[in-house]
Amino acid sequence: MTQEENLPEWKKLYRAALLETDANRLMDLILTAEREIYSRLRELSQNQDSSSKTSELQEIDDALRNLRVLMSNKT
Repeated sequence: MTQEENLPEWKKLYRAALLETDANRLMDLILTAEREIYSRLRELSQNQDSSSKTSELQEIDDALRNLRVLMSNKT
């Protein structure tokens, strides 16, 4: 199994959006990544184990910020 396969789905989609060069596909990838990120945030909010949550929440915050920059550069 590759490292990419071990990544959470939101992170795979986020990376795909960052690497997308086709402007027509970019917006769809951004929106799909955002949906998956918000789904993951809901999961994390229901999970009481906070040991690994903090670093993932920071990664999610960074990802959302970067996706917004990508979106603003697209429009």
